[in-house]
Amino acid sequence: MKIDLETSAGPTKEGYCRIDTYRIDKVTSRLRFAVTYWMSEKDAAEFNRTYLDEDLKQARSLFSSKVVYYPDQLSDGDEVDLPTFFDVNMAEAIVVDEPILEEQEVEREVPYISFDDNGDEITKTRRVKKKEQVEVGRKTVKRERIDNGIIGDLPTYCYYHIEKELRKIFPKGEIINKEN
Repeated sequence: MKIDLETSAGPTKEGYCRIDTYRIDKVTSRLRFAVTYWMSEKDAAEFNRTYLDEDLKQARSLFSSKVVYYPDQLSDGDEVDLPTFFDVNMAEAIVVDEPILEEQEVEREVPYISFDDNGDEITKTRRVKKKEQVEVGRKTVKRERIDNGIIGDLPTYCYYHIEKELRKIFPKGEIINKEN
């Protein structure tokens, strides 16, 4: 984030948002993930361990979601609460052509077995009325199609959603998504 922020860890003009956890619920097609905010990308990377047996490092450059944003040098600052948890559908919006159905009474010829005067089996038909769903037209609608392919590239999908939310708070050019 190329923006002027006052954070719980001090001032920064290069705040960094990092995804820390993912949870995928394939039954409901929901993706839930949590993020943390750092003073810089370098600080976030330095916090990571290389080996499992290493001690956890202190997260000195981690800051809370409550920040003061300075849109320009003359600003007194705006208090902002950055999003830390996301819950999104694993779906893509598509346009599909669907039938328009209407319940109508229709008459159909139905075969049945009977017997002639000699007792031999014969097939006859009779007309039966019943209610059925009948296509009376077509319509174009927007639907959300489940996309489990998202699992193959979670960071790109998640950072897209993070960027979209942060752009509701900050100007467009000041959020840099390295995944896109």
